[in-house]
Amino acid sequence: MRNTTLSVAAWLLCLTLVLTLAGCQWAARAYERQNGKAVTAVYTGLLDKSVAIVVYADDATTFQYPECREEISAFVAARFRGNVPNIRLLSHKDVINWQNETLNWQALQVKDIGKHFSVDRVLYIELNEFASREPDSDMLLRGRIKASCQVFEVDIPGNQPSWREEIAVYFPDNGPLDATQSSELVVRKRALEMFSENLVNRFYDHRELEKSIKEKM
Repeated sequence: MRNTTLSVAAWLLCLTLVLTLAGCQWAARAYERQNGKAVTAVYTGLLDKSVAIVVYADDATTFQYPECREEISAFVAARFRGNVPNIRLLSHKDVINWQNETLNWQALQVKDIGKHFSVDRVLYIELNEFASREPDSDMLLRGRIKASCQVFEVDIPGNQPSWREEIAVYFPDNGPLDATQSSELVVRKRALEMFSENLVNRFYDHRELEKSIKEKM
């Protein structure tokens, strides 16, 4: 009889532990769903450093979208200021003015650009695609930004980046909109917001909501 009682007690204890664990897991999932999943920074070398944002776009892109460098730089800088306040950003306007005044600046080593501006790091964004309309169509709108993004640590010898990643965003991500449904300005702005968020998220610990929840916000 005593053994039976002990067995029942052990079974009840195990059941209690299982239910408690299940409850904890449910609570953790609910918290993560509401507040987002914890994501660790991919590269932390910008923290407490001075940073210049340098954007390169080819002639065809700047001809069609003259403000593309300004827009990319401004959105990325705003994202940094809102989420990574402990870095010191060089004015992107100073960088663009220097680009406009310096013949063949793109032939310089990126670290030499950093030394010119006396910064610790250069975030170099090379645009491979920047558009707000579908190719060969004036009536289909879709923001598209693809770029090779690199961080150069100016004080380290050599010309290799310390971090590099290709980032591509599309808005809408499920296909273009008819020009009667939206405007070129709107789709480009949303693509710029998505690009800057995707890029800057690489540099600080944060929480990311599930895509389905984020889209409802």
